[in-house]
Amino acid sequence: MAAEEEAGGLGALQKNQFFADFLKEEFDPTTYSSTVLHRGHASEASRRLAEGIEVLESELRDEVTSRYSELLLQVSSLKDSETALSTVKSGVGALQMSIERVRAELAEPCRLIKLRMAQLNNLHSTIEILRLVVRLLKLEQKLQQHLKQNTDLAKAAQIFHEAEGILSEEGLKGIDIVSKQEIMLREAETHIIQQADKMLREGLESLSQAEVGSGLQVFFNLETLENAVHDVLRRQTTKLSQVASSTVDMATIASASGGSGRRDASAARWKET
Repeated sequence: MAAEEEAGGLGALQKNQFFADFLKEEFDPTTYSSTVLHRGHASEASRRLAEGIEVLESELRDEVTSRYSELLLQVSSLKDSETALSTVKSGVGALQMSIERVRAELAEPCRLIKLRMAQLNNLHSTIEILRLVVRLLKLEQKLQQHLKQNTDLAKAAQIFHEAEGILSEEGLKGIDIVSKQEIMLREAETHIIQQADKMLREGLESLSQAEVGSGLQVFFNLETLENAVHDVLRRQTTKLSQVASSTVDMATIASASGGSGRRDASAARWKET
């Protein structure tokens, strides 16, 4: 009977407009208190709130009493859950310790592997540089032999072109012996170009197809054939223009000389008459 009365009291609270404001999501205690004080109903509001609190406390006691066994079961379940959680935490802690131990065990080997990899890369780079330097020295030696013997200028040009390709490698910059070799190679390049140009000039003047072909082969091996041909065409065009101008000038002079002679002869004949 008491439970029914209390349930009825709780239902009345829920339906009562005075207490309905407390169920709203936007309820603000400060605003509510200000409103009550402004209306002058503070005593009445306090009394009604005290009655409502009594009803709610009574309802809460009855709810706990009616669900006592269920609550005990829930408490027991919570204890079991706490035990399981503690076991899980212990397992997680052990797992974390294992991970840290493995990480510590692997850290040093990983560091050593990275160090060895860096050393290996440096060794590869050094070996490649040494290989290029040795190849450059051999090519320079062969080039000097060809230039001294003056037997195969085209082969010398081919050797120089390969050596020039090695000089363009970035890893060789700043090496003293390479810098010295570069100076000698530039001198050899100048000599090769001069000899090839001389060969072309003499071949064109003597109409020697062999000399012209040999000179062009040298420039081909240097990969400067196009520029060399343009230079030859420019020189020949200039020379042809000069020859043509000279020929025209001589014809003009001869024509002028012939006309003057005829005028002198006519004058002489006129005087005789």
